[in-house]
Amino acid sequence: MLNFRKITLNDIEWVKKCVAEGDTDGCCFSFGNLFTWGDAYSLEIAEFEGLCLIRGKDPAGGIFYTFPSGKGDIKKAISAMMDEARENNTKFVLYHILENNIETLNNLFPDVFKFIYDRDTSEYVYSVKNMAELPGKKFHGKKGHVNAFFRNHENVCCDPITDDNIHLCLDIAEAWRSEREDSDGELENEFIALEKAVNNFKALGYIGAILYADDLPVAFTMGEPLKNNTFCTHFEKTVPDCRDAFPVINNGFTKLMLNSYDYVNREEDTGLEGLRKAKLSYYPEFLLNKYTAVLKNDPTRKFYADVSDYDELKSLWKNIFGDSDEVTDFFFRHTVKPENIFVYRKDDKIVASFYLIDSQLVSGNKNIPVKYLYAAATLPMYREQGIMSSMISEVSQILKSEGVYAVALYPANDSLYDFYNKLGFKAQFNEKYYKFSKEDISEYSGKRYFNSSLDYYQLRECIPSENYVSLSHEFLDFARFCAKNGGFEINAVFDDEDKVFVIGRKEDSVVIIDEAISSDGNYNHIFSVLADIDCDSFVLKTPVCISLDNFDFETKTAGMLLSLTEEISDIKDIYLGQPCM
Repeated sequence: MLNFRKITLNDIEWVKKCVAEGDTDGCCFSFGNLFTWGDAYSLEIAEFEGLCLIRGKDPAGGIFYTFPSGKGDIKKAISAMMDEARENNTKFVLYHILENNIETLNNLFPDVFKFIYDRDTSEYVYSVKNMAELPGKKFHGKKGHVNAFFRNHENVCCDPITDDNIHLCLDIAEAWRSEREDSDGELENEFIALEKAVNNFKALGYIGAILYADDLPVAFTMGEPLKNNTFCTHFEKTVPDCRDAFPVINNGFTKLMLNSYDYVNREEDTGLEGLRKAKLSYYPEFLLNKYTAVLKNDPTRKFYADVSDYDELKSLWKNIFGDSDEVTDFFFRHTVKPENIFVYRKDDKIVASFYLIDSQLVSGNKNIPVKYLYAAATLPMYREQGIMSSMISEVSQILKSEGVYAVALYPANDSLYDFYNKLGFKAQFNEKYYKFSKEDISEYSGKRYFNSSLDYYQLRECIPSENYVSLSHEFLDFARFCAKNGGFEINAVFDDEDKVFVIGRKEDSVVIIDEAISSDGNYNHIFSVLADIDCDSFVLKTPVCISLDNFDFETKTAGMLLSLTEEISDIKDIYLGQPCM
């Protein structure tokens, strides 16, 4: 039995010794990284016959393990982790597998693992000499940025972090965070990790520097030594109005404190296009590529896909739904996680697929975990063979074992309600469809408001229905992207208080409003926004609890729910909303 436990500072020497002796490398295995980010990813460690084992949870709540660190019987250790996953009825996944680990795993477990390359987690490793000197034409732009900073600011200096100034790091980070939207909680997680780093700076063996300009602290950087004469930069931030300080703190710290190192590892880009562009602009010596290892014949992964399937999945998507490359690419890059993609393979190809969106059913004061099933599709020649039925039925049982309470969906057309009903889905979602002409709301035209960029996710918390599905940030971002590529969205603020968000599409001369939200529940303000749209008439979808005088409506079933527990099987009139029609 493996005895996993929380990581503490008392583990520092033992973990560092294991990492130094083993085949694990990179920032992700450094003790400072494991300790500071331990809470965010529920990281735990276990000692197994001299080896250090790591277990954690991904953002979707799935359990993962990593390649063992240290000297010992690697095969025995991995087998023990596999046994634990099997006993807990969870899929076995190894994260952060390095290229040298792949050879080891294939030798120890022939034809057992499939390896999935994840470019978003590749770590960028640079030459310290190049980062300090910025030599030649390819660094000409960087050197120009640094020189311009010194010309534009007075009293520029880079000082080591000490007990006297370390508190400034949190001040800078807080200022940086205040200017950003924390849609998925990652900024909060990062700040918590930084606080742990600051509070345990010396104990962790960190070093760092603070950049001053015009006698004010404007940036900081900090990290720790790795093996192979490499330093790892864990945290680096600037104040919001001094973003041009990044190349200066980078260059200044390297020259000030990294002369004894050959390389500096500046971690991954997490798939952010701007960050990737910035990291590549410094010309890394190499990328430390990482992979995810999954079992080839894992029965719990029968229907699972991975990033290597994306091109085939995109082709199927466009074949069935006819969406543009831009919409399809956005969905796969920003919206769905690989572990939430389910496929059916036949004749050596993917013939059916669907996607699960992490969601919550808000009912009174309860937040109940559910999945939203989206974009179910089967190639025409493989329909009426029971493929989609078997996928949904088997995956639902897996979800039930993982603690998911229900699966929600919005059938693409009325003919599919009978199909899903046979699988156990019930029509527990209803909406009102209000129909009115532009003339009907002409009295609301000309109201004063100003446009603003609003937090769609936060505004959905103002939905007046007692029961509604809270969709993920990523999915709502996809809805907004779709609106800009075939529909529209409107953001408005009235009297500096009431925030209004409208998302919809135009079909001939009729505008269909798929979702309209007022933070104050003021539909007069919604009508004011609609009155400015050029069209003849409207269809406005609302929760059933909304009563709009003088307008005709009909109540329609607008979604179905497969209850995996009795607790929510009787909830009625749930509002789903479908901003991605």
